[in-house]
Parts: sequence; C-alpha cells; structure tokens
Amino acid sequence: MERGRRYAPLRQEQLYIDKTQMLEEAIGGYPAVFLEGAAASGKTTAVKLLLAHHPEVTGEVFFMDELSAMWEDAAWFRGQMSALLEDMKKKTVWAIFENCPPYLPAETENVFADFLKCLPEEGRAIFCGRERMPDILLDALWKQRLKLLPQSVLLFSKEETGRYLAEYGEILDPTELYDITGGWAGCVAAMTRLAVDYRNIQHVKLSGMELRDSYEIDQYIRRNILNTLSPQEKEIMDKASICPWLNGQLCRDVWGICQADDILQNLGRKGFLRYDRKNRHWRSASLFVNRKEQDPVGESFWNRLGGWYESHNYVKETVWCSRKSGDRDTYKACIMKYYAQIPFLDIPYEDIMEWDEYTPKLCYLRGIYFWSHQEMEKLQKEIGRLEKMSDDSGEIFLNLMFINPVVSLDEWLELLEIYGKKYGKIGLYQVLGGSVSYLCGVRDLTELFACSRKDENHKARIWRNYLKDSEQMVYQLARIEYYYETEREQALGQEDWKLLDYLAGPRGEKEPWQFRLVAMYLLCTYQKPYEDESVREKIYFLYEQLIWEEDAACISHTESIFCLYGRELREQEKLVWWLRNTSMDGSGGIDESNYIDLWCMAKGYLYLNQHERAGRILRRLIPWLQLYRRRRWLTESLFQQALVWNESGRANLALRNTIESFLINGDSRYVELYAQYGRRGKENLDAYVEWLHANKPEGWSRKKKYNYGNVLRMPEADYLEVISRRAKKEGRSYEDGDKESLKEKLTMTETIVLQCIGKGLTNQEICEELNLKLSTVKSHIYNIYKKIGAGSRVQAILIGKEMGVLDQ
Repeated sequence: MERGRRYAPLRQEQLYIDKTQMLEEAIGGYPAVFLEGAAASGKTTAVKLLLAHHPEVTGEVFFMDELSAMWEDAAWFRGQMSALLEDMKKKTVWAIFENCPPYLPAETENVFADFLKCLPEEGRAIFCGRERMPDILLDALWKQRLKLLPQSVLLFSKEETGRYLAEYGEILDPTELYDITGGWAGCVAAMTRLAVDYRNIQHVKLSGMELRDSYEIDQYIRRNILNTLSPQEKEIMDKASICPWLNGQLCRDVWGICQADDILQNLGRKGFLRYDRKNRHWRSASLFVNRKEQDPVGESFWNRLGGWYESHNYVKETVWCSRKSGDRDTYKACIMKYYAQIPFLDIPYEDIMEWDEYTPKLCYLRGIYFWSHQEMEKLQKEIGRLEKMSDDSGEIFLNLMFINPVVSLDEWLELLEIYGKKYGKIGLYQVLGGSVSYLCGVRDLTELFACSRKDENHKARIWRNYLKDSEQMVYQLARIEYYYETEREQALGQEDWKLLDYLAGPRGEKEPWQFRLVAMYLLCTYQKPYEDESVREKIYFLYEQLIWEEDAACISHTESIFCLYGRELREQEKLVWWLRNTSMDGSGGIDESNYIDLWCMAKGYLYLNQHERAGRILRRLIPWLQLYRRRRWLTESLFQQALVWNESGRANLALRNTIESFLINGDSRYVELYAQYGRRGKENLDAYVEWLHANKPEGWSRKKKYNYGNVLRMPEADYLEVISRRAKKEGRSYEDGDKESLKEKLTMTETIVLQCIGKGLTNQEICEELNLKLSTVKSHIYNIYKKIGAGSRVQAILIGKEMGVLDQ
C-alpha cells in the first residue's frame, strides 16, 4: 500500500489565521516536534500552513488512527520507516504523524525510537496528538531532539479573532466571540461561517451567545470535540460545565471520582479546562460551559456541592449553589448568612425584592440594590428603616450611610464616632467597589486629607479608633494616592513606601486582590515606570498575578490599567490594540462594574488623539459620576471633556467644563490629573486663568516667592501656576511640539499601520499582520506620510517616536 499520503490542499476561499510562528521556530531548531491539541483546535491547519510556507518540502502524512491495526505489525512499520528515511536522504521530506496515540505496542515503539535517531539533517518529524506525548518520545525530548508545543500556541488571540471577523465584515462582536470560544480555532471559524450564513440566507444577525447555543454549534462542539474524550473525561467535563470550578479533592469528596487529579491535568493539557494557578483549581473553558437553563441535575446535587464549597469557605460558590438548588429556604438562609459579601460577589440577588421581611440584613441588601440601580430615594427609605431599628443594626446602618452620596464624609465620620464610642469598632463591607482607587471607591475619601494638618490628624484618629484593622490599609493607600496627586509624595513616610513594595512583591500575594490592584494602579500612575526599571518589574509582577484572579472585575480592570499605561511600560502597542478590539462604549449602560474600564478607554482615546471617541464615552460617563459624587474621577473627566470640546473648536463649552472641573475639585487641589495632559491641558488652564482674571471681584494676585509648603495652603493663583508649570514640563500623555497637531489626525488604523512600519514590517507583511489588501495598506501609508509630513519610512519612524506613537 502507499506509504504516506498528502494533505488535501487549503481551500482558497477560506480565510486562515497563520499560527505557525512557534511551529516554524521549533522545526528550525529541532529534528522533531510534538504538537499537542484537542480535536478541532487547529493542529492540521497549522501544519498545512507550515508546508505552504515551504514549497521545497514534501510532506508525507500518516493518519495513525486509521492505521491502528497495522501498528501491531512491527516488520511492516519498520519497512515503511526505512523507505521513508531513504527518501529523506535524497530530497527534503517531512513526516507528519496525525492523531498520534499515547500508547503504542512495544515493538512499534522501538521502530519509532530508531527512526528518530536516524533522521537525516534536513529530515523532520511532526507528531500531532490529542493525548499526551507517547513515552517513547520522552527520550528525544530530554535530549533536545524534540520540541513539545502545547495547544495554547494554536489558540487565536483576541486581536487575531478580531482580524478574522473583520474579513467577513465584522459579522460578530470580536470580544464576545473570543470570550465564548477562548480562541479555539475550529469554533471561531465554525461560528463565523454560520453567522455569515444566517446573515446572507435568512437576513438575521445573531449574537455570539445565540450562536453558541444554537443547535448547529452545540452539536459541532459535542460531536467533533467532546465525543473524542474518554468516558471518565466526559464525566468530569459534564460536572465542570455546570460547576463554578473543581479540583481533585472536590471530585473525590463529592462524586467519588478516583484518579481525578490525573484526569483534570489531562483535560487541562487538551484545553478543555483552565487552571487557576493562584487558587489551584480548574474551571471549564468558556466554550464548554453549559449555557442551557435546564441542568441535568437536581436539588440534592446542588446542596451536596454547595455544602462542600461552604465547608471550605468559598462564599460566592456557596450562594450560587444554594440559588441553583431551587430550595427557597436554603437560599434565603444562605443570603442572610452572607449578606455583607453578596452585593459585590457578582451574583444576582434580585429575589430579595420579592420578600416581605424588613430585617436589618435585608434592608442592607435592598439598599445596595437600589444604590446600584440609581434609585436613591428608595435607598433613603431603607436607611430610614434602619434608623428606627434596634442597636444591633448600627454597623449595617453605617455601611449604608457610607455609600449614601447625599451624606458628606465629615457627616459620616461624626456618625462613626458616635456609634463607635457606644458599640466599638465596626467593619466596612465594601470600600473599593468597582474602582481601582481607594481615594475614590464607593465613596470619595478626599475629605480625609484635603484639610489642615490638625483636621487630617483628627479624622485619622476617628478612622483608626472606630474602624476595624482591615480598613487601616485602605486609609493608607488612599492617603498615598492623595499625596501623590497633590505633589506631596515627599511627605510620605517609610511605612508607605514599604507598603507598596510589600503589595508588589511575593509576600503581598496573600492579601486580597483589591489591595494589589490599587497598588498596581498607583505604580502605573505616579511612579514613572518609563524611567525606572524596578517599578516596571513590580507592575509586571502584579499584572501576572492579578490576571489570574477569579473575579471578572479584577481581570478587566487589570487589563484596562495595564494597557492604558502601556506607553510608560514601553508597551505602546497594547493601548492601540486594546482600544481597537474592545467592544465596550457605555451604550449598554454604565454601572459600578464597568465605569473604570470606560474611564480608561476615554483617557486612552485622548492619549491617541481620538477625541470624538473619547467624547462619546465621556458624555455618558460624566452624569453617572455626578450622581455618585465620585469627585476625583469626575474632576478629571470634566477636564477631559473640555479637551474634547477645545479640539472641535468649541472654546466656550471647553471653558465651561474646565470651570465645572475646578468647582468639583474645590479644596481638593488636585495637581497631577490636570498636569498630565501637557500642552493641550495647559491651553485649557490658560483659558481658565484668563476667565478668573476677568471675573474674580477681589482681583488676582500671586506671591511667587512665598513658601506655602504644599498646594493646600496656596492662594488659587499660585496653585494654578503650579499646575501650569507641571503641565508644561510633564507632557507625559501628549507630546508638545509642532508634531502634535499632525499626530491627532491619524485614525486608529493609521496609528496601527505606523506602528507596523516602526517594527520594520514590509507592506506585504503589514497586509498579513492586519488582514488588509495591499492597496489598502499603501493607501494608509500615503495618508500617514501626508498627515505627519514624512517622505520616507525612516522619517515616519522618527516623527512617530517624537509623537509618542512609537517607542523610543
């Protein structure tokens, strides 16, 4: 029979994302490669594309699952491999072994071992397997004659998913499709093709979630992917698809599955499960999560699972299971037990609105619900109910008052002192909320520090004496940020620097992610990582830890902050790609979970001079910030909106927003948030100073030579001069100079093309990188040259660096 076969050719009408980079590098440095991946993960496509890059190579393919009966015949197999080796001596032949099994007969293993030892210099062997690598290949791996490539090298990135969809007219939301599929190549392609069919034939546009739940895709996943698993693997995947997460101990304790750890690891290698390094447990890859309403399990399952989670102190999972059980009494008892954590655990609790009881705990939950849904009058009613209740509701009352935007911080501190003297220290259930700043979380804490030293010390004593120990780090981090923001970092003590070092180091990993996220934000924002390698290392360390947290808000905010400050981290392209591929714009509503991400987006667009896009976000974001009185974020957002108006030539509106920004700022005396916008910000500041000159009835004077100590003690004129000097000097986000007006004209795509030029890519390589036609790329380059005044690639790169679009 024929020794080896050839692959069917790639379909010309089919779009492919080239995932051969790692395979190309491996095949160039090793005689053999083992490409590991589950069914439909893109192994065969990657090898086909690799062969297409090497027309000088003959690829002979052995489909080992089809020839399984012949492996028993060691003599036949040895003859096949001997003939193949002879051919390899005469011409460039690569042997591809598809669907390589984890176990082979002993005699066949020996043939494989001899074959690998005798591979000629130009000969190569590529093994593709759905299971772990056969033991016979381990010797080659240890002796560095074989490279193991995991499935992760085949997964589409978010950017690649976006490029793939762009070729089809962005029929689906790229972020949603990536989140659903996890970049699983076969599923990205299948869902995209089905979406196109629905659009062209039925004239229906479906969301990614609707497609995932469709019969066609659900059956594709079951038949082409899940059915390749062993019975034990299927059993665990059935559990994993509906459980929050699982580990070996849970599988043994709850379901009596022996050898669970080995099965979990194998499923992880195949990409069916994702491993949480920090928490040491597994969860289903998003593609395999059961999205159906009806679950194939009953109340006893959820009670048993919830009991295990509770016994191991996993509150979110416990509440989730009690709700899924359908047992109202169990669910209600769980809600009452964990009332303080529930509102910010990212689980629904709307059921309480149907309960007629008015206990302190339920009043708290209702109050938080009304607060999060912007129903402030109803929040006030719940607070009024709590005031009339017994003394044991004091802590709950103070927590609802803490988030009440109508009550000032000074008024709340007075209440804290009264209740604290009577009942002792209380705990705050939530301070950060959806923020990345303790200075401005669910409540703006600026009033703690925007005062005289005597008042600051008095407020600090109240905070220290009547709040529990867990809230003391909150105070310290808020103080660090405020001192940074008002140019007083020299007044920070050694304990403050030690705290940041602690949170940004290995010992800080034991702290809740909220503290570490705030530390990352502070390091990115105020410690100039672009000048200090050690600061950059701390940020990268925190990023790599936080991105693995279970909390979706933590992951989202970490990514937002990391990409926003990519320039300071020498990762300029991260911001561009992030903005290009995110689908968030606030049109779906703004709430506690997404306002920080939207704020980062608006600021990112301003960094790239995409003023219109920034303005669209800010017009939605500012009213929300006003409602919740987030002074720090609102102050900067109003100033950003002024920059947007100024850019469109609407100076009167720009001045109005600048005035509003300083009114909100008031006695806070923020400096950094104004100064960071460089020349553009300085123009707005100058217009504001000119307006003050004309409208201040008491006149305008400055005492240049007087040393006030800090900006809180300065007359307003001197304070504004400090900001103006900083803005002129800093220019961190906007580059000053003649190129500024040219830079802002670049579109997002032109910015990305310029970055590709900066990386040294040819026009053809830019086409492949961005999935654009050559004529389109040339048109973008022509527009770039025209807009920035460049006559060559070298000039474009130099100007791009001056503009801050390219790294220095």
